[in-house]
Amino acid sequence: STTDFLVAKNTEIENAVNDMLGMIVGFELEPHVPAVTESEIIKVKAHYNWSMYQALLNATRTSLRAMKLRLSSNYQEGRGAPPAFFEVDLQLDGIGVRLVPSVEEIQAAINGGAVAVLKCSKMIEAWDTVTIPKNVQLILDANLPPVQGTGSQGTFYDRIAQDREILKVVLLLTGSIQSAKNQCNNYLTTFGDYEWCWKDDIGKKYEEFQASDPSLDEFESKLKSFSKIDDKVEHLTGQHQISALMLKTGSLAESLKELAHKWRAAFAKQLHKDAYVKLETVSEMVKNTRKKLLREVGSGDIDALAYVMQTLQEVYAKQSEIELDFIPIEHMYRILDEHLPATAFDKEEQDTRSMLKKNWTDLLAESEERQSELSVKQIQYKKDLIKTVNLFKKDVARFRAEYERSGPMVRGIPPREAVERLKRFKEEFDVRDRKQEIYFIGEDLFGVPHQQYPALNQTRQELGYLSQLYDLYVIVLQTIGEWREYLWTDVPEQMETMQKMIDTFAGRCKKMPKQLREWPAYNELKKEIEDFQEVLPLLLELGKPSIMPRHWQQVMDITGKDLPIDNENFKLQSLIDAQLNEFTDEISDICEGADKQLIIEGKIKEISGMWEGMFFDFGTWKSRDYPCVLSGGKVGETQEILEETMMNLNTMNAQRHSIPFKEELNALLTTLSDTGDTIERWFKVQQMWTSLESVFTGGDIAKQMPMEAKKFQQIDKDWIKIMQKSAETKLVVPCCQNDMLKNMLPVLSEGLEKCQKSLESYLEGKRNKFPRFYFTSDPVLLKILSQGSDPESIQEDFEKLFDAINRVTFDKVDRKKIIKIQETQG
Repeated sequence: STTDFLVAKNTEIENAVNDMLGMIVGFELEPHVPAVTESEIIKVKAHYNWSMYQALLNATRTSLRAMKLRLSSNYQEGRGAPPAFFEVDLQLDGIGVRLVPSVEEIQAAINGGAVAVLKCSKMIEAWDTVTIPKNVQLILDANLPPVQGTGSQGTFYDRIAQDREILKVVLLLTGSIQSAKNQCNNYLTTFGDYEWCWKDDIGKKYEEFQASDPSLDEFESKLKSFSKIDDKVEHLTGQHQISALMLKTGSLAESLKELAHKWRAAFAKQLHKDAYVKLETVSEMVKNTRKKLLREVGSGDIDALAYVMQTLQEVYAKQSEIELDFIPIEHMYRILDEHLPATAFDKEEQDTRSMLKKNWTDLLAESEERQSELSVKQIQYKKDLIKTVNLFKKDVARFRAEYERSGPMVRGIPPREAVERLKRFKEEFDVRDRKQEIYFIGEDLFGVPHQQYPALNQTRQELGYLSQLYDLYVIVLQTIGEWREYLWTDVPEQMETMQKMIDTFAGRCKKMPKQLREWPAYNELKKEIEDFQEVLPLLLELGKPSIMPRHWQQVMDITGKDLPIDNENFKLQSLIDAQLNEFTDEISDICEGADKQLIIEGKIKEISGMWEGMFFDFGTWKSRDYPCVLSGGKVGETQEILEETMMNLNTMNAQRHSIPFKEELNALLTTLSDTGDTIERWFKVQQMWTSLESVFTGGDIAKQMPMEAKKFQQIDKDWIKIMQKSAETKLVVPCCQNDMLKNMLPVLSEGLEKCQKSLESYLEGKRNKFPRFYFTSDPVLLKILSQGSDPESIQEDFEKLFDAINRVTFDKVDRKKIIKIQETQG
């Protein structure tokens, strides 16, 4: 590489300079000529080192300047357009036209080139200009140590990279191509006229175009506009130079052509679809018309004759306007031939297109022949028509007589039989009605006066009325019959649908003509609808979640019918057969009660759940650090809730709908009532225990009442035992239902009452001995008496015993002797 070559040359030149210095030092001089000194040797080597640096510096400058000049828009060599330095493709990326490579990538390459030029000198070591070369040292004096330098002098790159001019050129190169970026962007905007090709959606644009209802000329113009893009793209120059960049448009041009072909093909295919539909429509019309025209006309077949004559009229009428169908089809296919390849049309389509006009011409010829043929037979056809019409009149009279004698309007026949008769006579009437139409056409064909059939018209009107009634009758019976087959488990979800349909049937029934409302079928229909309308609300009620087996038993007791509601095959039929509508009030009352019972049941569950989760709060007492008392606030709150619950349960228990839950209600009432009594007794015992605990567990009173103190100790142990057990349970009801608690509370209460009475007798005795104790309450007196051994502790109580004494001073030796009154009041 270039770097290796420069490194080798650098070493070669340095060695040559060292050899030259050895030759100079070894040259024999005249005695009067001074010898070469070491400093002079070093200066000579430094001179050549500098020359080497200058050579590398100039080479680097020249290379970088050449790059800058080559990339500059002011390039002067030959004074023509500067040759391009980079070839760049213009390509479509789905969003727009872009450069490949981009300006940024080209600039990065230039930056890399500049760095590569600089780094050529990075591996070239600078010469050692402070150390005498070894070959010279040996000549001067092999015994003396050479002058030592400071070691490595680095590379020439270290100095070249610091050169101002080089730094300036490198900085200019880093932005050398950016000036061309704006020009490139401006050039790319020239392709903005084509951006719809890749940005717009073909399907949406076609819909917009089709919405404008374009004519064929406009459609052809649209397709040609796509073709013109090819011509425009062909005129694009193959390349365009901007500064040092040669922009090549070949790839872009091909992409634009492909997009233009895609748009043209998409629009042309849509036009092809329309053209093919029109072609097929006209072709099928010709084929069908030929089939109709060739229908065989037998003797007396007026229907066939009228059919063929009508077809002939259609052909003659179409003849004047057929060209209006051919012209757009031919125009469409001319356009398609120009813009679609021949492979876009299959052989069958091509044959249909080429034979279209010939087939129409052949049809006209066949029509003329058919017209001539029928004209010859016209007289015979007319005679046959008159004869047939006379026979038809007699047939209509017989049909009417039969209709009046055994038709659906005969009085007294059951509705179901009337339905069957209606069906039979309607079929027979339709046959004769069709014949009347045929004969009417024949009379028009031959110019014969129209015959009237009043009996047939009357029958038509009556059958219309009867159909209106009996059609609804059949539909209602069928629908309700289908509903009867519903499984009871499926009925609730079908309830809304049944309600809507039965209301619709009722509305149609009310709109029946007045003359039909006296018919038995109408009355039966009305009753069927009304009965179902009455039973439907009951079914809705019985389908509620609140209906339990006990309620179904009540329904069975009322109706006297067995209703196996738990059977998975139980159907609505059974409930309808039970004639629930005859017991509307009773069943409504059962359903209403079921709703209320569901509410009661829900409240019972809610109350049971609430009390299953109700718990006590336990606390410590004075110096005892374990749970030994009930929290007074929680007890009061629990008692309030309990009182409210008891009131609600008693209210529910008094209602007549609570009968199914009597046992459960009574059990819950008993449990909660017992719980309330236990809480009240428990809290009363706690109050006595807390008031006596400090008296009998320490102090002077306990010493003065040893029997009572001993009794209280046993009571205290039992109290702590039941409290610890309750603290483990915490739940209110289980705690209060505990047998140990219920048995021990009366015993504890009795024992505490005895201790309380003994204490009251003790206090009364003290008051008798010292009447001023009557001025104090029991708690204060207990405090004074229990702390008598420590007089200082009762300083705050003197004012409760004496009006003029607040505090006193006791003798230090005799603690029971007062020596001074410290403060007085009043």
